[in-house]
This record gives sequence, C-alpha cells and structure tokens, in this order.
Amino acid sequence: MESGAGSIKSSRGQSAIAIWTPGLNDSGNSLAGTVAAQNLFHFTGRSIFG
Repeated sequence: MESGAGSIKSSRGQSAIAIWTPGLNDSGNSLAGTVAAQNLFHFTGRSIFG
C-alpha cells in the first residue's frame, strides 16, 4: 500500500478544496497537492489567508 497525504484548503466563507495525492515531500506534505492548491488559488485570485 502506498502512503499518501491529504489536505483541506479553504478561502474563508467562499470555497474549500480537499486534495489527496500519493507523492510526499520531506516534510510529509503532498507534492502535487501543494502545487495544485497554489495554482488554483493563484488562478482564482483567492487566498487561504483571508
């Protein structure tokens, strides 16, 4: 069984996304999921920081 990581990102009161991918970085975070979330929030002009 492959290990993986999941995360939930949200833009307060506007949107949320759940991501799960098998590839992890040295900190145990999802490689592709982190990039996907960054691209999504950049593309939409939203921020996870409010």
